[in-house]
Amino acid sequence: MVTLLKQRNHSPLMSFGASFVSFLNAMMTFEEEKMQLACDDLKTTEKLCESEEAGVIETIKNKIKKNVDVRKSAPSMVDRLQRQIIIADCQVYLAVLSFVKQELSAYIKGGWILRKAWKIYNKCYLDINALQELYQKKLTEEPLTSDAANDNHIVAEGVSEESLNRLKGAVSFGYGLFHLCISMVPPNLLKIINLLGFPGDRLQGLSSLMYASESKDMKAPLATLALLWYHTVVRPFFALDGSDNKAGLDEAKEILLRKEAAYPNSSLFMFFKGRIQRLELN
Repeated sequence: MVTLLKQRNHSPLMSFGASFVSFLNAMMTFEEEKMQLACDDLKTTEKLCESEEAGVIETIKNKIKKNVDVRKSAPSMVDRLQRQIIIADCQVYLAVLSFVKQELSAYIKGGWILRKAWKIYNKCYLDINALQELYQKKLTEEPLTSDAANDNHIVAEGVSEESLNRLKGAVSFGYGLFHLCISMVPPNLLKIINLLGFPGDRLQGLSSLMYASESKDMKAPLATLALLWYHTVVRPFFALDGSDNKAGLDEAKEILLRKEAAYPNSSLFMFFKGRIQRLELN
């Protein structure tokens, strides 16, 4: 935490890490002072990401330069997508802090912020998918001995496969959580929410969260916890599978088994193990 605070102004990722810790502190205590501090930190991170976006003049100059090496533009593309994802994450957490106030104006403000966040998630998700498809196409078209295949798997836009996979993991957490949470809204409200531009595909949400949990992104542990929460808490509590309270336990056991080596003494994982035992009436 000390390192995050010291380095928070050096990069968007470090700033987001510090702001996320501040958000967790606010949600664990619900103290007004900490909630305001979390809001300020998240807004600072959002401004930091927005300030590093290329200006209009710079963008025009880059388009005019025809002979610019494509690989030199790779970091800017990766950073731009990363900053957009961080902005969307910050907006989601700001919306949550607004909802906690339980005021009508806060609900309206939070809903508007969530809509902006969803638009960013959706655009980034589609852009990254398009880049991954382009990369796969390049692999099939180019011989394995070519420079592009040997030089860190660089795609036409200059983005490496590793960077694409990490970005896909980063955006899949928010993208999947949106789908999953909205899919659990009552049917009579779901139609209204869909009209406002929010989707609710449960299978897509679970698939995206699974991808995020297996990725190398910093939110991978959060995606794992979200999946465990859904299978062991949400499904039996909301009776999503009817009277079958044991539905989803096999998926939860598989996740715990896969992550046991990485988190052998985690209290949160022990909690979910206890949930499974309770649902099995042990």
